[in-house]
Amino acid sequence: KKCCEVRIKTVLMDLNMPIMDGFEATQKILDVARAAFMLALPDPSAVPKKITNEHLGLRVVAVTAYVDQHSVDRCFGSGMDEVLHKPVIFSELKDVMEKVHFAVEREKQAVPSMGIYSVQ
Repeated sequence: KKCCEVRIKTVLMDLNMPIMDGFEATQKILDVARAAFMLALPDPSAVPKKITNEHLGLRVVAVTAYVDQHSVDRCFGSGMDEVLHKPVIFSELKDVMEKVHFAVEREKQAVPSMGIYSVQ
């Protein structure tokens, strides 16, 4: 039960994994997050027309060796917010983590009644 209380703000997603690739995994994670968002809404009539990652307070960052534009476009098309290329350079990872962390914090403050959540 304790694991269900943890709210994830950022997912680092590899694209090339066995069983399920990162594109499909991202879509499934976001589907679950959207369902939880809907259940957490105090007023169901307040549902936005399109529930974005900003509403969810969740960011997905691709971490991939695929650097071609088609792969990058697929990352964004599947719902990822950022793309980091392997080998990951620490300063780039730090920049992306700060960017997505502060974006989630701003959204949490801007829309507290919409069910935005973060790890406490």
